[in-house]
Amino acid sequence: MTIKGHEGLLESKAGYAFRIALKGEKDAFKIGSRIKELREKKKELLEEEERLKAEEIRVKAEGEEMFKVDDKRRRDEIAALMKDTNMKKSQLEAIVGIPKK
Repeated sequence: MTIKGHEGLLESKAGYAFRIALKGEKDAFKIGSRIKELREKKKELLEEEERLKAEEIRVKAEGEEMFKVDDKRRRDEIAALMKDTNMKKSQLEAIVGIPKK
């Protein structure tokens, strides 16, 4: 090979190495940008998780409160019905003349 051929080969190899180095820098920048995006996404997801946990606690508390209110209302309704039933039973026994025990 001649000196001209060696120079061309050297320039070709140097150019290739330079292109690879630039590509590596470009890829490193892309990876760095992607890492930054993923960290921001992680932060957003953690904030959303906290918001959803707080909402879950709030909804559970509301549900428990509604259950207590409904349960009390049902118990009161049952007590009123039992009172009414016992009163009607006493009236019926009085009308029919069944002795009380």
